[in-house]
This record gives sequence, structure tokens and C-alpha cells, in this order.
Amino acid sequence: MGKFRKCKLCWNRSKSKQVVGYRLYWSKDGKPDYGSNYFDLGNVKEVVLPDVLKLNSRYPFRINLGVSAVDIYGNESDILSLPAPYTNEVPLQPTELSLTEIDEFVTVEINW
Repeated sequence: MGKFRKCKLCWNRSKSKQVVGYRLYWSKDGKPDYGSNYFDLGNVKEVVLPDVLKLNSRYPFRINLGVSAVDIYGNESDILSLPAPYTNEVPLQPTELSLTEIDEFVTVEINW
């Protein structure tokens, strides 16, 4: 398990007065569409990733994200997609860690 940076996904609110919330779509294969998995976000203009995704972040993933606006009737706008996938891939760890004694000593003062 590695450590990766959280990100804030932000967008400008829709100018339509009847919008009551936003929907986050995600897809592992290609650009997200209305048939992709999604989460209803509420009436917000930003979310923190990966927190909102509720995916198991212990395993590497690479997903494409998009956001749509939803109005009071359930109608949706076009999906605005990120140009590149969001990923939690971390670098490979170093290998062959070792400790070797050398012929030098250091004097230390111990204050108990």
C-alpha cells in the first residue's frame, strides 16, 4: 500500500436557475457517459478525491471522471469530463534495503 495525494475536483455552477445538484460519473474504460457509474453529489461545486468515490483505494485504479448538472425535474446537462484520468497509482518501492557497519564512531552525550 502506498500513499497518494488527495485532489479537489472543482467546477463552475450551472447558470440554470432550476439546477438542484450535480452528479459525478466515473468510468474505467473511456469517457464517462450516462450509462456509467455515478454518485449524486448534491448542490456543491467541489469534492475531494478519492473520499467521495467510496472506492477501495488500497488497490490501484485509473478512472475517467465527469460531472453533470441535474435540475428539479431530473433532467441532466451534458457531462463535462476531465481531459485525463484520475489515478491513485504510486511509484514502486525501493528494493534491497541493507545496513552495513563502517569503521567510524561518534561520541554522543546522554542526558537522562
